[in-house]
Amino acid sequence: MKDTKKYILETSFRLFLQKSFKEVTMSEIVKTTGLSKGAFYHYFNSKEQLFNEIIDNYYMSFFRIDYTQFNQESLYDFYHDYFNYIERGLAWMAAEFGTDQEMNAINYYLLVFDAIRLYPGFREKTIQMTEHELRSWMAIVKTARENGEVRSPMTDEQIAKVFTSTNDGIGLHAIMLGRFDKMIQEILDVFDGFYTELKA
Repeated sequence: MKDTKKYILETSFRLFLQKSFKEVTMSEIVKTTGLSKGAFYHYFNSKEQLFNEIIDNYYMSFFRIDYTQFNQESLYDFYHDYFNYIERGLAWMAAEFGTDQEMNAINYYLLVFDAIRLYPGFREKTIQMTEHELRSWMAIVKTARENGEVRSPMTDEQIAKVFTSTNDGIGLHAIMLGRFDKMIQEILDVFDGFYTELKA
């Protein structure tokens, strides 16, 4: 096998997308990978260590976004580039881990709550990513204001928080209501409406 550790991570991530951390057993992981217990323990000391590396590889890496890859001259183009990035990520997850994107998304959120309890330092890393996200949105809002694209009396921070919080809120709400297939378009529609107000 070319990369056994990567194979274990991918296979285990599929299991964690189907069940919670507690429900997935070590014996199930070993059986699904087709490896011996000895081979498994060569790479991971415990289920907790495996889970932490899965969070690093499939959560942190996806949400540790390089916002400089998005257009830095226009707020409109910036958030559309952002949506293209999210859509590519969802398409990759569907291709790699199954076509039931809604169930993947639900279990993805459950993994996050498991990580809050089980992963030392997870909350701190999430805070750092959130602060980086907010600063990146504030920077493009500042540029858009300077270019005359934004004329709102709201502060740059307030505008940035509306974008980031709306994204999170509508996303979670859509999943809870079984509207995952409409989630991206619903968020984009709200962003476009808010953007129109910012230009007024």
